[in-house]
Amino acid sequence: MDRKKIFLLISFLIGSFTTIGKIEAGLKDEYEKNSECNWKTAQFQIIKKNPSNTEERICITSDNKIISIVTGTSCAAGICLDYPAEGQSSLLKGKIGESESYTVNNRTWEREYASTSNYLSEWDIEGNDLILYKCPTELFSKKCSGQTIRKVMGTHRTKISNGTTYLYYLDLILNAGTKGKFEEGILYAGKL
Repeated sequence: MDRKKIFLLISFLIGSFTTIGKIEAGLKDEYEKNSECNWKTAQFQIIKKNPSNTEERICITSDNKIISIVTGTSCAAGICLDYPAEGQSSLLKGKIGESESYTVNNRTWEREYASTSNYLSEWDIEGNDLILYKCPTELFSKKCSGQTIRKVMGTHRTKISNGTTYLYYLDLILNAGTKGKFEEGILYAGKL
């Protein structure tokens, strides 16, 4: 092999390893951002009246992603699902101040494919409320093709008048203590 081919081969290998390292670091960062969100640290409480015996909280990550955390027992058609006490997390579509398009495959009761629906969603915080804006779109479009809905999805846990404010800060204090962030815990204790 001549020097040019060797140089190209070495450059390719170095570039490949550098890219793999960046991907791993990106996944680690993603994991750390998402693991900041848990049942105790979630900022918003979903206020809903439904027949299921579940509770839901919403956490906003440092990069404005929306994570739903559900706990309790949900029953439908005689089948019950118990969520873990610490909650079951799921990433929701859209971010604070940034819209995201997505597709939903609609199926019949027999699990047969029926149709596809496309949506655009974006989240916002207005006062103490977490708001979801959502509209139908055409496939691969970033423009609404129908009416936009606005839905209050939750209220900040410090503004709910049933003792939740106290429990919210207590959860933050305990969470900070388990991570060894005692100064942060003292800061939260001052808000009680």
